[in-house]
Amino acid sequence: MSIAFRGMAGDTVDVDLFGRADAEANAKLLADAARGLVALGRVGAGRDDAREWLDLLDGIQISQRGPGIALRASIPAKTMESFVAQMIASRPHATEAQAPVPAAGTSAVPRKPVESSRKGAQPTGSASPGGSPSRPAPAPQSTRTPSDDAP
Repeated sequence: MSIAFRGMAGDTVDVDLFGRADAEANAKLLADAARGLVALGRVGAGRDDAREWLDLLDGIQISQRGPGIALRASIPAKTMESFVAQMIASRPHATEAQAPVPAAGTSAVPRKPVESSRKGAQPTGSASPGGSPSRPAPAPQSTRTPSDDAP
């Protein structure tokens, strides 16, 4: 399988993704899977708070000829503006990301980590493979339970 990507930004953002499978049957499976993902996205985009995704999904065209697959998407300017506005609104402000500053007249004394009395004991908590602590996963946003506004 080989893949090529091309994108162009202007009044719209146009994206082309070309793929070539090892056989026509595999290309058909990949194209059908991509169409299924777009259809699944349309189901999720039916909610009022995700309507701008419909414009994006409407602009996706998937075709397959022989072992070749082509995906073309054209994202309208108003949809891109909406996505950018959502990203900016969900980004934490610089003041929220900074560590708290101690109040005037107090001193911040760093705490010494507690060492285990067991020899060769591993520290508790999760750590990345490189040994440095990992950040916790972000909390899900806009999650709804089946009882919330269920259709």
